[in-house]
This record gives sequence, C-alpha cells and structure tokens, in this order.
Amino acid sequence: MDCERPFGAGRRTLVPSADPAARPLIRIRNVERRFGAVTAVDNVSLDLFSAEMFCLLGPSGCGKTTLLRMLAGFEPADSGSILLDDVDQAGFAPHQRQMNMMFQSYALFPHLTVAGNIGFGLKQQGLARAIIRARVAELMALVQIDGLADRKPHQLSGGQKQRVALARALARQPKVLLLDEPMAALDARIRSETQRELKQIQHRTGTTFVVVTHDQTEAMAMADRIGVMQGGRLVQVGTPADIYERPASREVARFVGNINLFEAIVEGDPAAGEVALACPLIPGGLAATRPAGPLAPGQPVAVAVRPERMQVLPGRLAQAGTNVAHGTISAISYLGDLTVYSVALAGGMTLSASVVNDGRRTGQGLGRDTEVTVRFDPHSAMVLTV
Repeated sequence: MDCERPFGAGRRTLVPSADPAARPLIRIRNVERRFGAVTAVDNVSLDLFSAEMFCLLGPSGCGKTTLLRMLAGFEPADSGSILLDDVDQAGFAPHQRQMNMMFQSYALFPHLTVAGNIGFGLKQQGLARAIIRARVAELMALVQIDGLADRKPHQLSGGQKQRVALARALARQPKVLLLDEPMAALDARIRSETQRELKQIQHRTGTTFVVVTHDQTEAMAMADRIGVMQGGRLVQVGTPADIYERPASREVARFVGNINLFEAIVEGDPAAGEVALACPLIPGGLAATRPAGPLAPGQPVAVAVRPERMQVLPGRLAQAGTNVAHGTISAISYLGDLTVYSVALAGGMTLSASVVNDGRRTGQGLGRDTEVTVRFDPHSAMVLTV
C-alpha cells in the first residue's frame, strides 16, 4: 500500500449509485456463514463502489456485523466469494487485506499515547520516524484532536477515543474502512455532530466506508446507499430516499421510520393509474398509486402511509370518503419541530400522524380525547405485496 499518497488522491466525485457504468470496488457473491444450525449470513450478494458511504442497517442478530467481519477477514465464508478490485480475498489474512476495521470497542492500546496508537500500524510497516510523525500529525488534524498526542486512552472522552480509533484505522490508507456501530459509545448530544464529521472525513479521504448500524436515523443521515438486513439476508438496497419512500416489504417499512399499515384487498382494475382497495377500517375504501409489480383483483396487500403524510382535522366529516378515517386522539407527543398524534380508530387500529409546528398552527386546538378526521392523498400511499 502506498503510504506516501496524500489523502483524497484519485477520489471519485460522482455519487457511486448515480453511475450505472461504475465498476464495483467490492463484489460480494452468494456469501454464506453458518454457526452450527444457525445461518448468520444467508446467500448475500452485493456490489460496493469506490468513495461510497454504505450502511448495513438491521436489528441485532440480523447478520450485519458477521458480514462486516467476513469482509475484514475475521470470519471465513462457508460459501461464496468476496472480491476487492477483482481479487478474491479468501487467501488473505486480515492484515493483508486493503480493508481496515474500526471496532465498536475502539480497541485502543492502553499503554500507548494517542500518537503511538495512530502510528502503530505505520511503525509495523517499518516506515521512517519522520514519515510516521508527519502522517500522525496529518491524521490528528483530520479528525480534530490536535494537542492530544501525548495523552493515554484513559485520559480521553468517548468521542476523543472514537477519533483516535478512526485516525488509526485510516493511517495505512486502506481502500475500504469497515466501521462496526461507530456511534454506539457516544451520548446523544454529540452523536449528530459526529455523524456529519464522519461523512466529511469520508469525502476528504475518498475512502470507501462500510458502516454497520441498527440506528435508522444514523444510516439515513450518513449513507449514500443503505442495505437492509433481516434474518441473515439482504432484503433491500437503495438510497436513503429509496428505502424510506419505496420500501420493498412490510418488514422494511416498519423498520425504517414510523409507518401506518392498513391490511387491504385489491378491488376493480389494478391496471389503472390508481389502485382501489377495500379495507375494513376505512369505510370509504383506499386508493393508492399503482406499484411497479403485478396486482390481481382479490389480492391481499398492505397499504403503507408515513405519519407526516397524514392530515389531521378536528371533528368528523359528514360523509366518509376515500382515504378518510375517523377516530379519537389517544396520545400527543410534542417533539419541538413536530407534534405526533396517536389516533385510535373504531376498529382497534391506532394511527400515527405528525404535524409540523410552524408557530401559527402548533397544536391546532387538538387535545387528548378530541374526535378527529385523518386523511391522506393516494400518492402518499405505498402498496406492499410482501
């Protein structure tokens, strides 16, 4: 690896997912990892691109960290292949791969200073002291920990430890940096700021970052693309907007953001621009934009609507209409920029509707036990067949 190359040299400026002709930096093909009777990673295939910030998102136990460790070389693949720049990585030990891993615990050496931790890998390479000092200084400036060179890990805050670990992982200028829950040890107050800084560092270095997280907000804030994992399988890959606006299934819709799901039956001609659906909870029926896949009359589906697409009106409309529900406010959560209303319908379902607090309409005179009408536009409704 060329440790003389300045950070950011040769970085792609095009967002990888926007370039259909781009050659993948990493090709993961039909990879599986089993632990006894448990399949932790189940037939996963994925392309990752140069200079991309990619997030593996999913609940605990879904296989995302196991897949990350397979990339790093700490876990072998029982089947399938992982290629970096078209070279199969199966024969390479972790230290031989051009992929470094930043562990959730940070794993700093307690007996070394900040400078010693950052420069450890460079020292192992046998580089000259002057080169190591220059690189360590460059990295400390990059992650904004100037002045901490002589401190030991026990003298650092959680955020400072994270920055040291990040600088150490970047020191040998890997093609890919693997980060396992990088924000887990940080308190909520600094997490948002650190997310922005991590994204800026990724852009400046031009390194491909693969981040494992269970935090949907974190993934949405940082990623160029997100891969959602469930039960060891990769169930959807796309931009944050793709994942949020066009979830592939009920499970993805529930996991990424808040969602209202109506179980419904397809009615009429499903080839029309809008699909008519029958739903016991909505007397006037549902209408939604037709999805890309095929539909048939009588087919059971789910209609998903995000809370921010719901309009809440005081009182009860005289006549029931399409995409109109009546209910009673059962709970109110004031979140500063938003007020979230829980609306209990007669059929037993509770809807969530969020309203922007703009200073003029905050609260809208709505209180707990207020009877309200909730409605939404067909273009805000997503039809999910799985």
